[in-house]
Amino acid sequence: MHDRPDVRPDAKLVQTEDLGKAFGTPLLSYQAELENERRWLSLDLLCGRVDPHHPWHEILISSGIRQEELELFREADAAPDIIGINHYLTSERFLDETLDRYPEWSHGGNPVHRYADVEAVRMDLPAGTLGPRAHVSEARDRYERPIVVTEAHHGSTRDEQVRWLMEVWGAAEELRAAGQDIRAVTVWSLFGAVDWNSLLIQKSGLLLRAGRLRHPRPASAPNRNRHSRRLTGKDRSVRPSGPRP
Repeated sequence: MHDRPDVRPDAKLVQTEDLGKAFGTPLLSYQAELENERRWLSLDLLCGRVDPHHPWHEILISSGIRQEELELFREADAAPDIIGINHYLTSERFLDETLDRYPEWSHGGNPVHRYADVEAVRMDLPAGTLGPRAHVSEARDRYERPIVVTEAHHGSTRDEQVRWLMEVWGAAEELRAAGQDIRAVTVWSLFGAVDWNSLLIQKSGLLLRAGRLRHPRPASAPNRNRHSRRLTGKDRSVRPSGPRP
């Protein structure tokens, strides 16, 4: 990015990060706190915030990162112009040591405690602690830079996907109305994502779209026209129905 003024003076660097948050039982509050500091780490490094007082400084040093390498981030002009937030319904996690309450696939832990790591949205947590509004606002307050929601997908039915997108869009509008610099909401993945069900580990050519997997096929002319009408707002057949999740 140092060569940006010479190559493309008007270019803006957007750095994206999945911004979830961890919650937990009182016993595991220390682990949730560690996870919540780690979620900022990539952005903190780029913004030159990882100094000897940073919660992850000693962990990085003990893991083999040299002090001079950390100093490079503090001295470099690497901070993004815009911060991109990827936020999913399952980005927020809840940690609970009571393993018999949860399926085996959720079991994990650290060297001190074993615990289940499950979706926080399924837990009875105080209002306002979950969801895009709370965490986009956190990012804005922490870095004082423009924010874009760069991913807001929900791997479910079409209606559930639209409900989730509306929740993200509504949160962005509320924050903008309150004076925060929220630039955009990107509808990823509007046209589907190939092999995203395996995180691109397996090359099977499956298209994930509208809550189901299928092999892509050319769209007929009527279908293309219908999608065009939806994108231009002239077709109201795609809308949320019933209460939001």
